[in-house]
Amino acid sequence: MASGIAHEIKNPLTSIKTFTEYLPKKIHDAEFTDKFIPLITSEVGRIDKLVHELLDFAKPSPAILSPTDISLVLNKTLDFLSNDFIKNKINIIKNYKAGNDCLINLDANQLQQALMNIILNAIDAMPLGGKLAVSTLIINNAQTFQLRIQDTGTGIDPKDIPYIFDPFFSKKTMVQGWDFQ
Repeated sequence: MASGIAHEIKNPLTSIKTFTEYLPKKIHDAEFTDKFIPLITSEVGRIDKLVHELLDFAKPSPAILSPTDISLVLNKTLDFLSNDFIKNKINIIKNYKAGNDCLINLDANQLQQALMNIILNAIDAMPLGGKLAVSTLIINNAQTFQLRIQDTGTGIDPKDIPYIFDPFFSKKTMVQGWDFQ
């Protein structure tokens, strides 16, 4: 696991190091700074996310369960990601058959974090845009709640399925360096 974490942190650090090495020579080059400052911000965000994931993995907080309107959690998560949907040309389809006042005993923060991870992966799997459908359903006379998230992305390679719940498992392409002129 330590090897995987080191690899995941090393990739963005390599990008940041490369940028900072060229920064003194290109600080007044607007094209350079316009292109790479957002990228560096993104890479720092990746490192921050990895550190938070590591902390959550090492010491997960106990669930604080309370009756929660699932539709509110879903809508809050989708609203939070709305700019990502627009930027990536992703259409959202909501089908809440469970109703807008379906209360479920859960930890809203943990659910929202799980939803964010799932939806961000779905966005990554649709680089040319697509559709993301979120649906809810109550079945078995209100004994079972179903939440379904579907996308039109590339899907998971069958050989990777055994690893999808391994902490820090990723097949995402990492930026290793750039060609500066």
